[in-house]
Amino acid sequence: MLRNDGIAVDCPSQQDVDKILERIGNNPSFQEEIQPISIKKHLPKCIVYSIEPEFTEEQMEAALLQSLGDVHKDLKVFPIKRRTCKTHWVFQTPVYIYRQLRKRQKLTID
Repeated sequence: MLRNDGIAVDCPSQQDVDKILERIGNNPSFQEEIQPISIKKHLPKCIVYSIEPEFTEEQMEAALLQSLGDVHKDLKVFPIKRRTCKTHWVFQTPVYIYRQLRKRQKLTID
């Protein structure tokens, strides 16, 4: 939901963002009407359930690298403790890897 009749523009690169901002900056009528606001993009999160508690963060990253191949530099992995003796692992991943996982609907971890 956008406030104040706003529009959202998703640009593939920072150069495209800069071009749009330059156009707004060069046109006085745009400057009065348009207020550009940058938002931080969040990566999708996935959860791997019921992993043994001895499984380390390094092992999880290695398993993701082996299973997914190209792991993004922004990959973030962290555990969530469960009431039982198992652990859940949450990881953030780029959209293209998230879509691959959704197609497969499984992740193999040795």
